[in-house]
Amino acid sequence: MRSSPAPGSRTMALLDIEGLRIDIDTPSGSVSAVRDLDLRVEAGECVGIVGESGSGKSLTALSVLRLLPRGARLTATRMNLDGEDLLALDEAGLARRVRGRKVGFVFQEPMTALNPVYSVGRQLAETMQLHGTATRREAWRRGIEMLERVGIPDPQGRMHAYPHELSGGQRQRVVIAAALMNRPALLIADEPTTALDVTIQAQIMALLADLQRELRMGMLLISHNLAVVAAAADRVAVMYAGEVVETAPARSIFADPRHPYTRGLLGALPGLDGTGTGAVLTTIPGVVATYHGTPAGCVFAERCDIAAAPCRTTRPPETWSAPGHASRCLRLDAIGAPAAQAAPRPERSVGEPVLVASGVTRTYRQRRGGWRRATELTALDGVSLTVRAGETLAIVGESGCGKSTLARVLLGLERPDDGSVVVGGEYLSALSGPARARLVQLVFQDPFGSLNPARDVHAAVRHPLDLQRGLDLAERNARASEVLDRVGLPRRLHHAWPGQLSGGQRQRVAIARALVTGPALIVCDEPTSALDVSVQAQILNLLLELRERERLSLLLITHDLAVVAHMADRIAVMQQGRIVESGDARQILQAPRHTYTRTLLAATPRLPAHAAREAQPRMALA
Repeated sequence: MRSSPAPGSRTMALLDIEGLRIDIDTPSGSVSAVRDLDLRVEAGECVGIVGESGSGKSLTALSVLRLLPRGARLTATRMNLDGEDLLALDEAGLARRVRGRKVGFVFQEPMTALNPVYSVGRQLAETMQLHGTATRREAWRRGIEMLERVGIPDPQGRMHAYPHELSGGQRQRVVIAAALMNRPALLIADEPTTALDVTIQAQIMALLADLQRELRMGMLLISHNLAVVAAAADRVAVMYAGEVVETAPARSIFADPRHPYTRGLLGALPGLDGTGTGAVLTTIPGVVATYHGTPAGCVFAERCDIAAAPCRTTRPPETWSAPGHASRCLRLDAIGAPAAQAAPRPERSVGEPVLVASGVTRTYRQRRGGWRRATELTALDGVSLTVRAGETLAIVGESGCGKSTLARVLLGLERPDDGSVVVGGEYLSALSGPARARLVQLVFQDPFGSLNPARDVHAAVRHPLDLQRGLDLAERNARASEVLDRVGLPRRLHHAWPGQLSGGQRQRVAIARALVTGPALIVCDEPTSALDVSVQAQILNLLLELRERERLSLLLITHDLAVVAHMADRIAVMQQGRIVESGDARQILQAPRHTYTRTLLAATPRLPAHAAREAQPRMALA
């Protein structure tokens, strides 16, 4: 395990950033988004950056390629890549010599990173051809090879597919393949496993580790999945409100975090063993602050329960508690014993069935490209399930197994070829659109694609109410504002546009829109995949509260088995369009019977056992 250099020493690194500052002009003044940041990545090393949405993680990564938003100003004492001064390169030099060649970038939103009118193969091949590193034939062969290495089935056929013909997880794998086409010296991966199921996630991280060893490729890994970072990273930097508040070797930071914010993040994680099912998760109060200029004191002081008066007026110095382990906190002496775990909720009773699906089948015709005959793909093969009032049923399985197709059929967005769906005692096919909306709502997997870019946040959340009858405009506006507050979106963003929000903020808007009609059933398709752990805890607590108080039923579709363990009463495991195992959630998680279920559990990343015990917040977080 590598550690960062001792204070005062500096040697050549693959990526060497010193004194980075990013200011962004806004209508309310210049926002200091990143301040006095130092970052180093050695050849063959993986450095993880973690923190909540709005902490400056993505801006830091984008600054390497100078792909910052309009109005942003970048300054730095040093920004070198493999000995070359990036600050001295103009736009043409960056595009020709750095972007996509020396530095590969995996963007957070796979659908927006891919051109919808170009085939997968064309986009992969152009990545090499634009830099003059291969002929078209060589680039095409390399594209097939990379699709195979990232786990895309039928890679040769998928080269002819378009992004909309792929699942969310498959699109993410294509983006990763594109970033690796030119064998870059540095890979910047911004949430590279967000849309991936656990088995493909494990394959991708193993692939990246192999390439690091093979090419001595450095990697900057940005993720809200702390277990993935713990397994992959050599060193970890924790960012908050534009500053690095703690940095250390991965093993050290997860075993003994030395900043209250890091402990708060770790304390918000649900467990995979199912022993805390239904418990109220620890959350960090408030939201990440925005600063105009340099703050007077500690940036975390307003959300920290152990903060004292000096924390608000004195900038905390960098304190080295162990070799390579530094943090910025004035109250390290006040961090005491771990807080007690919340007790799980008592056993609950469930009501009558809200949704019943019987023998649902759905088949698609799949184009193969050129003159080849189209083939049939069976997405759902005789699926039957029941969701009762007040119950959470989790659907788990790999990307492409049929989870999202099942969600669309259950919502009436697609008609099954065979079988039936009954909602609220009525056949789904007999219900009008407004009638279905009053009974069942959906949280989509891709929050950016599900929001109208021409409609502001408040209008987007209010829209389902606009389609109903019985509420005047004032009541609809009040309800929309109330729900936005409950999902933790700051009031200053209630009338922002989707493009002005981070990925986590957009997902909160999508969840609020699903909650606004007060439905009996919510179908959640990866509802927390774009959220950092502290906001995830808030959302999961909110869903649990609604389930208990209003007997809300949830159909939870996710690849995050820790969320499943925390939320689900029952689990249905899908493979190749079929349910291969179903039953009580705790029983399946602790003693799975099907080989495929055991494979999913084995591939799920976990924090080190000692970290799960030691890393609970040693303070009382609201």
